[in-house]
Amino acid sequence: MNKRLLVILTATLLLGMVLPITSPTIAATPPSDGTTVTLTEDTHWNQTSTMNGSVIVPAGVNLTISESISVVEGSSLDVQGNLIIDGGQLNAENPPSDLQFWSAYGSAATLFLPESCCGAFSIKIFSAPGYNLSNYTAQWNDGPKDDMEGDEHTTPGSVINPIPGAGGTLSFEAILGEYGELVIDRIEVERLTVTNTYEATELDYSGWLLRGDSGFSLNIQSGATLTATDAEISGADMTINGAFSATNTIVSASGPVALAGNTASISMNGGGFDGSRDDHDIVADTDAQISLNNVEGTGGIVDLWERQLASQVIQFPGSGITFNLTGVGPQERTLQGLSMVDGTYVVPANYQQGPRIVEIGYGDGTIWTENATVSDIEWFTAWGTYYGTNGDLEKITNPAIQFDMIPQISVTSVEITKEAHLGKRATVMVTLS
Repeated sequence: MNKRLLVILTATLLLGMVLPITSPTIAATPPSDGTTVTLTEDTHWNQTSTMNGSVIVPAGVNLTISESISVVEGSSLDVQGNLIIDGGQLNAENPPSDLQFWSAYGSAATLFLPESCCGAFSIKIFSAPGYNLSNYTAQWNDGPKDDMEGDEHTTPGSVINPIPGAGGTLSFEAILGEYGELVIDRIEVERLTVTNTYEATELDYSGWLLRGDSGFSLNIQSGATLTATDAEISGADMTINGAFSATNTIVSASGPVALAGNTASISMNGGGFDGSRDDHDIVADTDAQISLNNVEGTGGIVDLWERQLASQVIQFPGSGITFNLTGVGPQERTLQGLSMVDGTYVVPANYQQGPRIVEIGYGDGTIWTENATVSDIEWFTAWGTYYGTNGDLEKITNPAIQFDMIPQISVTSVEITKEAHLGKRATVMVTLS
């Protein structure tokens, strides 16, 4: 063999031995037939496509999305490894499209109609299936307020818009003393030759929450990551138990994003949220981490985030202990408590049932945090009155209240002084120490 060729071959073999061995990233498309697919290697969805089915990204595997993926209703993406959305989109085919009235009595919820053509028109309002429009009024711009009934209502528009080319506003109010759930499906603007149909969520709105099922589920498990850059996620039911990091990314029609557990975190720089089914864009427990920088929320009645304590049971060393709680919940209530026979006291939630809100991140950047305290802790017993240690009410599930001094009672002996048959009363003498 030629010596020069031998040297080249030898060098090539040696170089191959020292170069790192990496797994290639394969270009692929998501499932389209409703099946469940578990990825086995790093995968790149780099072409516009439709996802119909369930995809599992195991630990140690990367899924990169750099194009627009339309997700069929009922599909799911379960991430145990790493999901990277780099300039791509995950958009539900059927996101929540109805709006539910969520304003107080005397306050209006509004929909802006981008009608710019002159001429007479009428406005038809349609309720979502299973609901009706009764017990609410509708008003077009500064016109009269019409009482609505049934599942469809027509209100006259005007010959021309008050500000030509600028559109107009539909305002809705609850009738004082009446009750009902107002859920809007769509608005139709009828003219002589054309009808414009608007899904409720297509319009600019204020005083409403999203209503309807999510288009697909996106779960980031503990230890997994979701990294999004210049991306969009729309119409998802998002649960984050791992880490979600986003830059200039929009999360629309997907609120509230749920964070739970001490490995859960969300870190966003730029971008924001647009649309939630509750009055906050993020709902987190007391362990999850939240970091938002230059992030726009849905706004209006929707806060950026809430921290909630699912339940809280205070443990005392005995029954019959009285105490006061102050600063509980957003209303910062004062409560008088009494420990039960097992020494416990259940701290009431904000409502009859449900969690207690312990932190609110408002859209204007301010943060309210519960600073509840336990005080005036008193335990009256046959051996004396004892006092507990006042202090802050910890934001944990089972806080314990300590006493510096409590009676230590033990039974030394039990002597039967009068015997009796079963079911009859006997007399005993108990010696305590």
